[in-house]
Amino acid sequence: METGEKAAHAVPLPADRRLGQHISVLCPPRRNSDPLLREQPAHRAALHAVGGLGLDGQPWCMSFVQWGFNQAGAPLPCRTGSCSALLRWYRANQPERVIPDPMPGDIVIYRFGHTGIVESASGSDVTAIEGNTSPGQGGSQDNGGMVCRKNRADKYIIGAVRPAFDREQEEKPMTGKEIYDALQAYLDAQRVPAGVQEEYRRAVEAGITDGKNPCRLVPRWQAAIMAKRAAEKGK
Repeated sequence: METGEKAAHAVPLPADRRLGQHISVLCPPRRNSDPLLREQPAHRAALHAVGGLGLDGQPWCMSFVQWGFNQAGAPLPCRTGSCSALLRWYRANQPERVIPDPMPGDIVIYRFGHTGIVESASGSDVTAIEGNTSPGQGGSQDNGGMVCRKNRADKYIIGAVRPAFDREQEEKPMTGKEIYDALQAYLDAQRVPAGVQEEYRRAVEAGITDGKNPCRLVPRWQAAIMAKRAAEKGK
């Protein structure tokens, strides 16, 4: 099957992605004057990722992607070793993250059942770090047993996913009830100050308060009733 492999070329690692530091370890530059980037055998940790998914002996290109995002501190919400399953999950659950124009750090899914992590992209092709592929145009492109830097034409891409990195994720605002409940839970763990415990005990005995949750917030209606009780007890 045609896979659109082009000549590899040197490109800068994405400085704005923590994933870049792991990419640089997997495919470092050559030490000589050759500007091409070295294609090297599959990283052992990628094989561990395959085992973690229970897919020993199966093609591991998606497992390599899963491992890469784990290393970057941004594990994918869909734990699968299948390229098509990952794309289906995002289309069904996070469609806003299925994007038409890949950028560095995105996951690219190819028509020939393969995937990789985008390192750079232009209007006509992408360069990606791919697990379980082969260097150059020879050998299996979707089960080659190596981690390689590959350049492929856009026409071979069926989809791309832009996962949420930690710094891109916004915290969901708390509702008023959630804020109130969290504050009450905090106050429930507090204790009456030692200097007023005896006075508080007498207030409980006098029926001014029930003695439950002594450090919780007191609304005005409750404070008014407590003051009324105290006034009546003083008569």
